[in-house]
Amino acid sequence: MNTSKPANGQPEPAHLALAAVAAVLEHARQGLLPPFAATLGLNYRAYADMLSQYPALLRAYTAIPEHDCAAIASTGPELFREMVQLLLDNCIAGGMQTEWLARAIAAAGFGSRHLWQDLGMSGRSDVSALLRLFFPALYAGNVHNYKWKKFLFAELGRRHGMSGLRPPKCNGCDQFPVCFPEENEGEVSGPAAGQYLRQL
Repeated sequence: MNTSKPANGQPEPAHLALAAVAAVLEHARQGLLPPFAATLGLNYRAYADMLSQYPALLRAYTAIPEHDCAAIASTGPELFREMVQLLLDNCIAGGMQTEWLARAIAAAGFGSRHLWQDLGMSGRSDVSALLRLFFPALYAGNVHNYKWKKFLFAELGRRHGMSGLRPPKCNGCDQFPVCFPEENEGEVSGPAAGQYLRQL
């Protein structure tokens, strides 16, 4: 989805957020993200309201029927909802647009690619800008400059006493040794999110 840019060449925050939401919906439609990402885990009324607020989304996507929406949304794991809450607890401003963005970022975290790819961004710097603009406390908290997906799941794990919680689909990534060097050094690492979910 096109994101217009002001004179300084940077996308407006609202356009950057909309682009992320649109990319997650599209990647879910393509099967690149789990099914619940197609509705961002919203119930039908909230999902329909989101589409109505974003005319560009209405033009780009065929709305999921009401009778399918609940079934799709129910597939979202508890850890997804808790990731949404982590983001919302650290957002700079409330409102439904911020919640939709938080849900998009959380859903993208359950993909098998880099977070920036599943958010439709051009690189990690775009994710950094998104978090800095909308979730500055989390942005500032990444003092070790971790990859954003690793950092967000680690923060969530810290909330639940699960030190070093890892994203669910990182093991097959070619960047895994870079993101989790402790694995190569023989150190004990935290559980993957899938293991955590099985413990709930």
